[in-house]
Amino acid sequence: MTTLAIELLGWIGAVMILTAYALITYGTLSRKSKKYHALNLLGASMLGTNALYNKALPLAALNAVWLCIALYGLVRAVRGRSK
Repeated sequence: MTTLAIELLGWIGAVMILTAYALITYGTLSRKSKKYHALNLLGASMLGTNALYNKALPLAALNAVWLCIALYGLVRAVRGRSK
């Protein structure tokens, strides 16, 4: 991938995470929504890829954890489980 593609990937990932946060804050999405967790999962993977490419290890670690939490939430949402 080119540097521009990695940069765009990072920006798109950041927008996805911020969009998920805004939609849950405004009450448009539920915290149990598949869309909410999918936005976080994709956003974290994109932003994490950018962080790894740029050797920003703290940001890469944060996004790896974010991705795992989003994956857990998405699996629960798909299976219809809630707490």
